[in-house]
Amino acid sequence: MIRKIFKYVTPAGWSVVFAICVALLTVGCSGNDEGDAGRDKAPSDASGFRFLDLNAASRLDDSLRKDLRDKLGSDAVWRRAPLDIEINYSGFLKQHFEELHRLNRRLNYAPRERVEHDITKLMYRYPQKKNLPFSYIELVFSSRSGEPLVFNIQARQDGDALIATLEDKYGLPGSIEWNNGKDRALFWRSTGEIMIASIVEDRYGQPEYGISIYFIDHIEKLVVFEEQERRQMQKQTEKAGKTAF
Repeated sequence: MIRKIFKYVTPAGWSVVFAICVALLTVGCSGNDEGDAGRDKAPSDASGFRFLDLNAASRLDDSLRKDLRDKLGSDAVWRRAPLDIEINYSGFLKQHFEELHRLNRRLNYAPRERVEHDITKLMYRYPQKKNLPFSYIELVFSSRSGEPLVFNIQARQDGDALIATLEDKYGLPGSIEWNNGKDRALFWRSTGEIMIASIVEDRYGQPEYGISIYFIDHIEKLVVFEEQERRQMQKQTEKAGKTAF
C-alpha cells in the first residue's frame, strides 16, 4: 500500500515535465463529490483510465513487458504476492470507497495471515533514468488473465501544477480531506474504474503525492475466481475425509 509517497523540492523549468506527466496520465473519467456520492458526470473516454498507453483492455504478455522495460527501465517481478489495496491510512477505503473496501476484505479474507494471490507485480524503481517524472511505478496484473488490477504511481512533481492540469483536462474531481485539512485525496470515476490522487504531508510538512488506479471489474473477477477455487478445494478435502475410513 502507498502511505508515504515522495518528497519534492520544486526546481524551475519543470513545465515541460508537467506536460509529459499529463500525457502519460491520459484519462477519460468523471468526477464525484465525496466517496460514493454522485455528481453530474464529465465527458468520459470509452477506454477509461490510461497510463503509459495501458488501460483496462491491456493484457500482460512478454511483448508488453518488453515495451514497459523500454519505457521505464529494468523491472523487478513479484509473483504469487499479497495484494492490499488500502491507501493513505487504515480505514480510508471503508470510509470513502466502500466498493474498494469490500474487495480488499475479500482479497485479505484471513485476518493477520499472509494471503497470496495469482498475480504479477511489476515494479520500476528508476523511471527517472528514462527522463520520466516518476520516482516509482508498480503495475499489478492477474497472472491468469493478464488483466490489469491496480496501478500505483509515485512522482517527484510540482503537485499543484499537476493537479490543476488534470482538473483542466478531465474535469473537477471529487475531494476528500482529513488530518485537519492537511491531507487530501482527489478522485475520478469511470465505468468499473477509480483513480485516486493522494496528497499528504510528510513529517517536515512537505507534500507527498501518489496516484492509484483501480480496475474494479478485473479485481472482482480475480476475487470471484479465487473464491470458487477455495470452495472447490474445501469440497475435495471434505470428500477425502469421508472416504478415508
